[in-house]
Amino acid sequence: MRKTDTIRKPRFRSSDRFFCQDGQWYFESREGNDQGPFESRREAEFQLERYITSMKILDESSRSTGIDWGDMTVENGKQTAD
Repeated sequence: MRKTDTIRKPRFRSSDRFFCQDGQWYFESREGNDQGPFESRREAEFQLERYITSMKILDESSRSTGIDWGDMTVENGKQTAD
């Protein structure tokens, strides 16, 4: 369910991470966030791989720089650390 949805709609899950809702495909991240919509399950699978790669890069970057990217905020179009 998206944050903007007010009525919970049934999900049709075909695996632990992928689900179809209203004909659109989504995946759920480990953080519990729904990502999508995508036109097909194949596109959702592809985007999950991109998402995982991005998270790995951020994780490696935060270890090498000591920055916790989870504490980043955007103010006036510029990222700042809390």
